[in-house]
Amino acid sequence: VELIDEGLRGVTISHDDNESIPPLESLDISTEERRHPKNGRKSQSYERSAISLEMDENREPRRNALSWRSDPAASFSDWTIEVATVEHKQITCSSFYHCHSNVLVWGPRQSDAFVKLFQERMRRVPQTTITQIALPPSEAEVFPLLLDYLYCETSFALSADQICSVYILAERFKNEQFMSEIQKIVENSLDFEQSMEFLSHARHCGQQEKIEKLTLFTNSKICGYLVRYPEEARKVLPELLAYILHQRAQVMKILKGEDPRKFSGEWEIERSKSLSSVVAECCFATVSSPTRKYTLTRATFETLTHPIHLPALESQAALKLLQVDGLLLMEEGTPTKRDLEDLTSLESRCVQALVADWSFILGANEASEFSRKLSSLKSHVLASILTQVSLQYERKLAEHAPPPYHEILGPLKTNEIENLGPLKTSDIQNPRNNKKENRSISTPRDGPKQNKHVSSPDWDTGENETPDWAI
Repeated sequence: VELIDEGLRGVTISHDDNESIPPLESLDISTEERRHPKNGRKSQSYERSAISLEMDENREPRRNALSWRSDPAASFSDWTIEVATVEHKQITCSSFYHCHSNVLVWGPRQSDAFVKLFQERMRRVPQTTITQIALPPSEAEVFPLLLDYLYCETSFALSADQICSVYILAERFKNEQFMSEIQKIVENSLDFEQSMEFLSHARHCGQQEKIEKLTLFTNSKICGYLVRYPEEARKVLPELLAYILHQRAQVMKILKGEDPRKFSGEWEIERSKSLSSVVAECCFATVSSPTRKYTLTRATFETLTHPIHLPALESQAALKLLQVDGLLLMEEGTPTKRDLEDLTSLESRCVQALVADWSFILGANEASEFSRKLSSLKSHVLASILTQVSLQYERKLAEHAPPPYHEILGPLKTNEIENLGPLKTSDIQNPRNNKKENRSISTPRDGPKQNKHVSSPDWDTGENETPDWAI
């Protein structure tokens, strides 16, 4: 009610829509006489501090905060947004949202895209109160979440499978503040299970470049978790793990370009061995489970074990990967001649890892269990392993072999060699034991001369135990 008076012009008394306007007689108004400053005539003035309204104790409570869900007439909605769901270039359905332009355009979380839409609406003649927006089904489904954020809702439900759609929608409507909030949710609020659910939906998203920042961070977080807990890889879908390794390979390519020394060499080998345990657990759990829900195809297995992802393998992981390879070959049917003769890239890396750490493999597995694992390998792979282990044993044996006889005997003249005659057992113990020279070692401090026969090294006399690598 605007009181039209010379002394109180423009003062407004606010009232509730559900209340009747009280008459002026019911207002407690004190008056005083005063003269007009110009004409000197008497006029009546009102003291503002004396105005008071008696509120009804039974009046309704204050209405809820302004929202697009409010009654359009009661909330004075001035803008209707029609979201048309477009699928296969056809509008399948439409949803209407009764909004308020001052919130979407000038609110604390205002959207630049809505500002542009409102300006276009104002330029139209005649002006219209309805704006149509075409969105794909995934974004049309989460459009209410964007409105909730713009209306400053303190909390709203956001599931892991909706993150990609909401983030793309926020990017479409140029709301960087909302994008930043979603990124914080991904970084701080998602656990391992939710992160896997998010990535399973992200890999099917048709706009990978828009969610790249979210997926790369989640990939890094999941890789770090699986390296610490390889047994958790049994819960991961093989195709999803292949997607994670593919994303990691792209990141590693960038990092190697920036700092090749730091992200190459020993660091890369150790990281690859850790990831090989993750891949082995995932693949072995998939093919060995009797009630498995998912299948491991040959193409996925080759992607997971590609040299780009796993240039080096851990010995236990190599044994499991060879078992998985054999089981897949049995499922595929009759193997070809090439499958049973030539070593593949994976088989060569596995054989190399097993041979290099053979003594550890023997100690970490029981004899019967180890024999069972070896029996599941391909015959040519097992033959290659045993051959290389034997060659490695022979090389180490040669390193500890006794020196040749000519080094023990020392330089001999031709006539001395002819006079040696046939070699006897006593000559081996003391090869130069003859009348002209008796091989002995004299120690002045020890007193009389003592004879110490030259004998073979300790490993030949049986004084030392057999080394571990010779098992």
